[in-house]
Amino acid sequence: MLHDLLDSLEMYRQGRVDSIMFLSLNKSALHDAGMHEEDELRWFAKELEHDGVTSELNFVPGLTTSRVTSHCALAEVPERISARSVLDAIRLLNDVIRANGIDKPRLAVCALNPHAGENGQFGREEIDHIAPGVRLAQVEGVDAQGPYPCDTIFIAARLVSAVPTGRACGASGGYSTVK
Repeated sequence: MLHDLLDSLEMYRQGRVDSIMFLSLNKSALHDAGMHEEDELRWFAKELEHDGVTSELNFVPGLTTSRVTSHCALAEVPERISARSVLDAIRLLNDVIRANGIDKPRLAVCALNPHAGENGQFGREEIDHIAPGVRLAQVEGVDAQGPYPCDTIFIAARLVSAVPTGRACGASGGYSTVK
């Protein structure tokens, strides 16, 4: 599997392909084959000498998802969420959506905790990190709102261009685009 990724990367470097797409990869097999990074995204970033934001993007008709956190234990998610990581994910999604023809994306940012934490009753990530990340994006002119409860966020997806989600509440975590 790692050999196939290396071949794909070489074809990209040679200009023979414009992008590399793949389905889910077995992280244990990649590590057994010699990959030392946490996942293939960090591996690609290292191989391409990219030091910016990386995120998995998933596409189905009318819906695109991306993540604030990725490929870590659920217990590690809260410590990986910061206003900066939320802002970085919002910026990336906003840029991707704009590049795909939506001039003025509207993002509804998802909470991490049930009921968006209910003012700290179920966790403070929304208060301490997610809402501040949303405000930072708004200062930059991004039309981002939230955090919205993760158990109802996809209802909001019908009204906006994108939905950043957390990794808890059964969501895989990310950003969803609806045309």
